[in-house]
Amino acid sequence: MKIILLGSGNVATHLATAIAMSENELLQVYSKTYDHAKALVDQLNCGAEALDNLNLIDPSADLYLFAVSDNALSELAEKMPETSGVWAHTAGSVSINVLKKHNDHGIFYPLQTFSKSRKLDYASLPLYLDAATDKARETLTKLANSISKSVAFADDNQRKQLHLAAVFACNFTNHLYAIAEHLLSKANLSAEALAPLIKETSEKIAVMPAYKAQTGPAARKDTQTIKKHMDLLDEENLKKVYQTMSDSIIHSKLQTNRE
Repeated sequence: MKIILLGSGNVATHLATAIAMSENELLQVYSKTYDHAKALVDQLNCGAEALDNLNLIDPSADLYLFAVSDNALSELAEKMPETSGVWAHTAGSVSINVLKKHNDHGIFYPLQTFSKSRKLDYASLPLYLDAATDKARETLTKLANSISKSVAFADDNQRKQLHLAAVFACNFTNHLYAIAEHLLSKANLSAEALAPLIKETSEKIAVMPAYKAQTGPAARKDTQTIKKHMDLLDEENLKKVYQTMSDSIIHSKLQTNRE
């Protein structure tokens, strides 16, 4: 399958890498900044062409993957010249209809956190698809199966819920790690102290429901410890985070106990 990638950021970089490792052919990489597209194709060393001009895009490819920021999708789709192949975007919270200008369009959503410097096991990468036509469905399924063993279909509403859940599970959790590192640094302690704890937490929720894995003072309704922690926090925004999270855990435990 011949593929053209639009984008050069974190998601685009990993998708380009996965495509280059598969039996598919990456023809071109487009970015509004030529140097970014060139850096990506040079990194891949797969013979793809770097572009910063939409008018130079090959109109005969099988698939055009829009791996750009959510805010840029609509404008890019409007400027995109007509092609014979399928169009698909990779955003979790944007409707499939943003590409409705082109009849054969769909979704190719990878549920993962991406950083250019991190290697990933693409065979286990969860891919969620949607398609407006049979041609789009066939094309996207073929690509997904050539990359990953974890492929499913999800409509706009399901994908929005996936994206929302991912923000809680990944983005918010990572921010809490950053807060924890900040608190340790104030006491001249290394963040490495948390590594075993983080590892065990992530391993537990792989084998049991997260609500059952919940521990800590809020889960025990240990108000004395919660007060001590609140007294230790001298930044108002962190007090709000701690109180909000504690209240949520207590409420969650109460709800679970009633069920």
